[in-house]
Amino acid sequence: MTAGDNPYASSTAAEIDLLLLCARRCFTPVQTALLKRILEEEELDWRFILAAASRHGLLALLWASLKSQNCIDLVPAHITEKLQAAVREATARTLALTGELTRILGAFSLAGIRAMPCKGPVAAMAAYGDLSFRSFCDLDVLVTRRDLDQARHRLTLLGYRHHLPFSAQQERDYLNNECALALRHEQHGHIVEIHWRFTERNASVELPVEAFWKRARHIPVAGMPVLALCPEDLVLYPVFRSSGGPQQTSRSESAEGFKRSSPQRWGGRERTV
Repeated sequence: MTAGDNPYASSTAAEIDLLLLCARRCFTPVQTALLKRILEEEELDWRFILAAASRHGLLALLWASLKSQNCIDLVPAHITEKLQAAVREATARTLALTGELTRILGAFSLAGIRAMPCKGPVAAMAAYGDLSFRSFCDLDVLVTRRDLDQARHRLTLLGYRHHLPFSAQQERDYLNNECALALRHEQHGHIVEIHWRFTERNASVELPVEAFWKRARHIPVAGMPVLALCPEDLVLYPVFRSSGGPQQTSRSESAEGFKRSSPQRWGGRERTV
């Protein structure tokens, strides 16, 4: 990628300061004055601001902050239109995925499957008390290892499929060594990652999933009480999951690589869950 292709290449302290100021729900008078000063006095790179806000899931917070601090008139009209359209699109996706989460959790509950969503809607409610203030593109749900097969079966009944058909041996190897499996809804395209632990078998750090279950608490999501990570774990979990950085292998890429490498076993020997 050249500097001309990278919207981050021309960023300045002013754009960063603006995004950091808007990544909040409450403003002090000093913060409001600083926000208005930046908007009035700085020649801002709005291409960078919108790209960075989108990448970091800040579009809704950016819009809400500009609006609550009476700064909309200080933003170019064409930028306001783009930001509004992006927020509407992100909010629609958020509401659709949240509705899908309640459908999945309802099906799991009827089957006696204990489930705990991670990130996504529960993170939005825990951090902001508002679903629209955190963007997400898929759903992550933790189940116990003993409920994994039943959870996959219930997702299949709801229209979800794993995109790579494994052989029996490949599937055993994958489940023994990985921590999650991604399934896509055949009609709507929603992606659900079903987790049975938080880190892969070969990870340098193993998160104690049983301790996470014990510390979990219920929070309301779309009018439904949902079991969620406690606030401390809600901070801890994404840090470990994103430790690979922007180039971290996706779940589908991991499955593809595992399928290609099978029947070779991890570490030269078979492992069991």
